[in-house]
Amino acid sequence: MSRYNLSNFKRAIQNPEHISGELSHIGTKINSRFQKKLVYRDKKTDPISKDWDNLIILDACRIDAYQKVIGDDSVDSHISNSTHSWEFMKNNFQGRTLHDTIYITANPFTTRLDKSIFFKLDYLPKHSWNEEKGTVMPGDVLQTTLNTHKNYPHKKLIIHFMQPHYPFIGDIGDSIDHTGYNRDQDDVEDTAPNIWWVLQYASKSQGVTTREVWEAYIQNLEIVLEYAQKIVDSIPGKTVLTADHGTMIGDRTLPVPVRGYGHAHGSFVTPVVKVPWDVRDYNDRKIVRADSPIDTGEKISKNINQQLESLGYKP
Repeated sequence: MSRYNLSNFKRAIQNPEHISGELSHIGTKINSRFQKKLVYRDKKTDPISKDWDNLIILDACRIDAYQKVIGDDSVDSHISNSTHSWEFMKNNFQGRTLHDTIYITANPFTTRLDKSIFFKLDYLPKHSWNEEKGTVMPGDVLQTTLNTHKNYPHKKLIIHFMQPHYPFIGDIGDSIDHTGYNRDQDDVEDTAPNIWWVLQYASKSQGVTTREVWEAYIQNLEIVLEYAQKIVDSIPGKTVLTADHGTMIGDRTLPVPVRGYGHAHGSFVTPVVKVPWDVRDYNDRKIVRADSPIDTGEKISKNINQQLESLGYKP
C-alpha cells in the first residue's frame, strides 16, 4: 500500500508536525538523487581493495563527528559506496573470496551473507547480544577480536562495531526513550520509537531534541573509540578505522534546504556517505595467508528480526 494514501493525508492535516516531516522526507530524497548523480558520481570507494591488515568499521560514523571526538580535523576521509549496512555488505563482500580474512561483526545484517566468503565469520549477536541495551556492546567486540588474533595471527581482520549507531549506550542515551523501527508508525506516544522518526515527525510530542541526540551519538562514538584504540594498541599490522556509512542528525543538505534524519536506503548525501579513513601508525605488517574457510556450524539467530529492530531497521 502506498504511504501517500487518504488516511496518511488526514493524519498529516490533523498533525502539522507530520506535514513538516513528510516535506523533509521528500526533500531529502531529492537531495540524495542530486548529490549521487552530480556531486559524488565516480567518487565512491571500495574499502576492501585498499591496503590494510585490520579494518575497524564503526557503524554509522560520520567524518565530522569522528574528527571532533579525536580532536583532529585533518583525518582523511573517503566516500562510502553505501548508505545502509546491508547495502555495504552486498557492495563490498558479496561475490568475493576473502579466505585470508576473518569478519568479526556485531551487525545483525551479517546473517544474510554467505559465510564461505571469509575464512571465518564470527557473528556476535548470536552469543553476545545485550538484551538490556538492544545491541552488542563494544567490550564484547574487543574481547572476541583479541582472542581471534591470538588463535589466527596470520589472518586479516575486519572488526565491525555497532557503535556509534544507536541504541545509545552511554548515560546521555539512557535518558532518551528509543529503540525499534516502524516506518508507518502512527502513535507518537509509543514507548520506544525510532529516534529518527521522533526527530522528523514528532519531536515536540516526544520531548527529544536534535541536540540531545547529537550529544548521545557523540558519547556513543567516544565509548566505542576507547575499545577500538585498544585493538590498535594490541594487534600488529596496518590498522585503519572507517565506517560503513554515516547518518543525518538534523543536517540541511542541498539543493532543497530541508533537515534530514537517519540513513534510509539511498540517502546519498554528505553526512551519510563521507566517512573516516584513518590509517593508524604501525611498525610491522602481518604475514597473511589464505586457507579454506571454517564452517562454524552456527545457525541464524532466531531473534534476528528483533535485533534488527533494536538497531533501527525494519527487517
